[in-house]
Amino acid sequence: MTKEENLTFSQHAWYEMHDDGISATEIAEAISRGTKIRQNGHYITMYKYFTVVYKQLSDARYKIITVYAGYPKKWKNE
Repeated sequence: MTKEENLTFSQHAWYEMHDDGISATEIAEAISRGTKIRQNGHYITMYKYFTVVYKQLSDARYKIITVYAGYPKKWKNE
């Protein structure tokens, strides 16, 4: 399970998660349990009601690029 202390946030991601009311605990849970798709060296994870885009720095460290409520536009979750 991913831990909060292993997450590093970009400034954009930090503002977005606070604006959307998403906690760091929920983001760690999303990385561990959410549906993952690899795209251009990044991961897109969908979990509950939000989406997280991140990059894996090492086995246990993650750089959170952006967070937003909802799924990506034109997303077909099949």
